[in-house]
Amino acid sequence: MHELLTVVWSVLLVLMVAHMLRSLASGLHIPDPEEPVERLGREIHTLAALGDLTVPQQKDIGILVLQVPRYEGLCRDHTPAEIFGAMDLLFGIAGEAAERHKGEMAGFQGDQLVIHFGRILPVDSPFSAAVAMGLEVVERLPAGAAIVKPGAAAWYGSVLSGPMGNGLRRSYTTVGLGLAQTMA
Repeated sequence: MHELLTVVWSVLLVLMVAHMLRSLASGLHIPDPEEPVERLGREIHTLAALGDLTVPQQKDIGILVLQVPRYEGLCRDHTPAEIFGAMDLLFGIAGEAAERHKGEMAGFQGDQLVIHFGRILPVDSPFSAAVAMGLEVVERLPAGAAIVKPGAAAWYGSVLSGPMGNGLRRSYTTVGLGLAQTMA
């Protein structure tokens, strides 16, 4: 139970900091003091409804993979700063889209950005959300402005998700055959 509370408080802290940073980035708009409290209450209710996240759970989820083609060649042809800037642009656009489609950013894995749907946060149609987000990200990347032009692939199937590791080296991990095929 202690680990669940630690996870809940960590998620809430991240949500509050992200909300504050978004407010600062949008022209120093100071939100109504009641707004974060109301949102925090909704987030706590959502997290409470998720059940015990300390035990692995079998579930059907959607996965979106945004793969950067010819990544090795990009690294040869561009400076690390150019690659970092392009990947940061992709990550930023994908992060905004993930928030709208209730996706959970799993992060970069090699030359791919992986987003889960329905793994922790409930989503009505995980596969549809993955497809919609993939289309949105590919369409929103500025034409010619980015050296990174990702391909998008969506997958839906059964996985086992839960905490893996121990102590401070614990991670919420997803394992499944279809997931391995998607990453190949």
